[in-house]
Amino acid sequence: MTCGCKAIDSARARAAICVVCAGPAATACPASGHPITMHVNGQPCPRGKHPACDGTVRACGLRWMGVPAPVRWWLWLRHFRGEERGRWAAKFTGCGCIQWLKERWERAKRLVSTNGV
Repeated sequence: MTCGCKAIDSARARAAICVVCAGPAATACPASGHPITMHVNGQPCPRGKHPACDGTVRACGLRWMGVPAPVRWWLWLRHFRGEERGRWAAKFTGCGCIQWLKERWERAKRLVSTNGV
């Protein structure tokens, strides 16, 4: 990434975001006009949709933990069959959950475990 941080994202996550944004048959980014491979290999997304330094992705007005779950589902249903589905989907970083929901869920689990409820 150009910000100099150690990004958690991967080329696989950037490619998934590009496929959903530009379409599966596209070869150029609809926003910048550059080849999609340039964005997958590290050039920042002009729309800011690639994973941030903390691994979150902004989509639909929300922050997601890694590649958003709806993107994973779309790719999984549309492009993969059989055993290939599980192997491909398992390689994304993050869980695909909405960040604030995941944080609240984890906080609630900690409270329950510490209070013995």
